[in-house]
This record gives sequence, C-alpha cells and structure tokens, in this order.
Amino acid sequence: MGIVEAEKTFPLFETKAAKGRLACRLFSFTIFIGICLIWVYRLTNIPTAGEKGRWVWIGMFVAELWFGFYWILTQPVRWNVVQYQPLKQRLSQRSSRRSAYYCQRKKVQLFSKLQSSYAVFILLEFLPIISSNFAAAMTSYVFVCTADPILEPPTLVISTVLSAMALNNPTEKLSVYLSDDGGSQLTFYALLEASRFSKHWIPFCKKFSVEPRSPEAFFTQNFDVQDTANAEEWLFVKKQYEDMKKRIEAVTDKGSVPKELKNRHEGFLEWNSNVTKKNHQPIVQIVIDGRDTNAMDSEGCRLPTLVYMAREKRSNWPHHFKAGATNALIRVSSEISNGEIILNLDCDMYANNADSIKEAFCFFMDEKRGHQIAYVEHPQKFNNITKNDLYGSFSTVTNKVELAGLSGFGAAMYCGTGCFFRRVSLSENKYSKECKGSWNSDTRKNDQRTVTELEDESKVVASCGSEKGTQWGTRYSK
Repeated sequence: MGIVEAEKTFPLFETKAAKGRLACRLFSFTIFIGICLIWVYRLTNIPTAGEKGRWVWIGMFVAELWFGFYWILTQPVRWNVVQYQPLKQRLSQRSSRRSAYYCQRKKVQLFSKLQSSYAVFILLEFLPIISSNFAAAMTSYVFVCTADPILEPPTLVISTVLSAMALNNPTEKLSVYLSDDGGSQLTFYALLEASRFSKHWIPFCKKFSVEPRSPEAFFTQNFDVQDTANAEEWLFVKKQYEDMKKRIEAVTDKGSVPKELKNRHEGFLEWNSNVTKKNHQPIVQIVIDGRDTNAMDSEGCRLPTLVYMAREKRSNWPHHFKAGATNALIRVSSEISNGEIILNLDCDMYANNADSIKEAFCFFMDEKRGHQIAYVEHPQKFNNITKNDLYGSFSTVTNKVELAGLSGFGAAMYCGTGCFFRRVSLSENKYSKECKGSWNSDTRKNDQRTVTELEDESKVVASCGSEKGTQWGTRYSK
C-alpha cells in the first residue's frame, strides 16, 4: 500500500472525552439522591384531609416531581460530554503528499497550472486535493441574513460580510451571499461600499494573519499602533474602513441613497416607489463576479463572488422568515456558484478563527466518518458581556456542556447560525452508508452565462411562485 493510499485511513479529526467527566457524574449522582429524598419527604408527609395547607403541599409536590423528572431527562446529555478536535495539519500534509504523487503522474498538466498566480485544484480518485497552503477543491459559500436596516445597521452587516470574504479559503472557491429580507437600497449601497473596501481588507488580513477578520472587531481592539508591524499600512486600511463607515452612516441617516450615488450602479434601478419591506419583486445583484479575471484586490489576487439577494415578498404569500430566506438562498446559489459546503451566519456574527472553513472540512473530508456528517455547528461567543457575566450571556452550560454532550451520542443541535452544511443534506438527498459521494471541484467551471443572465435566472427561483406545487419547506433529508 502506497503512502497516498495508507494516509486515507488516518482520521482528520479526533474525539476526546471531556475532562472532569467522573467528577461531573458524581456531582449529578448526589443531586439525584437529593431529588429522590425530597420526593420521599413530600410523599410521606402529605397533610391529612381537611388539614390546612394540604393542597399547597400537593401542588409543591407535583411541581418538584415535574422539575425533578425534567432534570433527569437532561442528564444523558451531560453524562457523556465529548470534544471534537480537527487535525488541520494532517489534512494539509496528506493533501500535499497526494499533490506530489499526482504531480509525478500528470507532470506536464500540473506544471502548466502552476504558472498562474492562483491556487491549484486537482481531484484524484474523487478526493479533494489540498496544497500545503490549503487550496480547497471544495467550493464553499456563506449565507448572511438580514431583515431591517434600522434594527440591523448596514455597517454591522457589512462587517460580517467582510469577515466571511476574508476567511482562509481560495477566493475563486468562495462565494458570499447577503439575503436582505427588508429589500433595502441602504443595505445594497453598504454592500457596494464593502465590495470596494474588500480590495484592501482581504490582502491585509492574509498578509498579516489578522484575527478576527471582522474589521469592526479588529479595529476596536486595544493595542499600540507603534508596536504593530507595518504601522503605515495598518493606519491606511483603518482610515479606509472609517471613511467607508462614515459614508454608509451618512446615507443611512438620510434614509435614502442620493441620486448621484445611484447613478454609479445600475442595480439601483430595481428600486422604485412601489418597493417596500413587505412588498417587492425579487432582486438579485452580482456585485462581484468571481469568474471575472479583472475582479482583483490591491495585490492582484482574485476576489470572491459577492451577491445581493432580496427574495420576492407579497402580502398574500407566507414568507417563513429566516427559513424561507435560506430556501431562497439555496436556490439562487445553485444558479450562480452551486458550492458543496454552506456556512450560514447571522448579520451580527463573525468567525473568531480564519481557519474555520478548513476545520469544518476536516470533518466532511474524513475517509471513515465524513460521509455520515451532514453539518458542523460551531459554539457561539458574545462580545460586550457584563463583568462576571451577571446575566449568563456566555451560555457556558449550553455551549460547553449540553451541545458537547449531544456530540457524545453522535448528534448536534443546529443553533441557527455559525453552521456548516453539506449542500446535499439540504437538497432532500437521503443518507446511505454505501454512498460516500464525490467532491465536484469544477461545478461552474464551464458556465458561460453572463452576469445579466445569471441574475435573471436567479430572480425566477427567488420569486414567491417558485415554491408553489413543490416540496420546498415541507420535507427534509433523512
């Protein structure tokens, strides 16, 4: 067995039992004994008929019986807490060796690809090949959802979008979609501004390994610029971001986009006096076409695809809130990029780890168990928490115990954001142990449709009538 074949059996993630499980079980056992003693006490000391307080006692006993029973039901989740650890280094090492092996077989073809300034993507035996700097063969796209430019300011939304665009993934294999259920031209204008700023932000992040990749979160950190390497470039990018924020906030305060700004992009023709938050036609605008060789950042590297979508809304059609928006995004993205992996984010979220896509791939690409995994959920962490977390906003028990406890049973809870999905798991494909599938690295390679054609065809599937007479929203994968 060769190196390439042998390394297939190496797992790309490991499962470890959480520390302190024995102590946790002993603690739970003592609580269980206490609950049982309370039940016995309540049951053996019920006031006799006619005695004062009898029904109050019985009511308290019923309440304690229910809460005790509920506590028992929650214990299996806390009894078997495990932690998953992705092995990013092993993924990169295995893939780079496969690349070297493949190079010997396809020397001429591989050499010609290496002459370009972009990452090399090769598929060997239906497996993604990843170079040492992680040039993923899988196409990924990020869904960001927003609904109201007042409750969810556009500057907040674009900070999330920019953090997704700057994740460590080959830009030609990354697409970012913004779903605007409010159909607001303010949000669209902010996205146009973000697309221009991304030409500076993405290369800056990757050049200096910036963490976190959200510009709002990064520039609000407390550190001395004088101690920062290349302070001049840091100050330049920060000024660009602050200037962009001021322009967006000025337009947002006015409540409308000035005519001179509208004239700069034909996308604003979609908005007229009849467009409202709850009543508008489908709007799809490809802000950055990732196929365009002229869509470059300041360092001459390709930019990721960036798409604005406002699905059609009519008063006589149910829209199903975020679930309906996600359904529309799946259909629209299938027309434009059709990637294998989906990351969905709320508009106020961002990745704390720029390698989060790579870590998710460790689970999906594992030879033994990868095909059994439909989605990978990440725990959430919140900023601006009060001192000592008085209101429990960190949700420590939920994130570190209960969600990890579900993992002990091979399950996971979808929390609504920060989750990576296999596209096929959202497309009514049924699970099969025998079918491991394949990673299609050339999903849209030969798509010759123009941007206008893609937008027009995407509007059809973003309309209300596209779900009529179908199973969208009524069935799920098993």
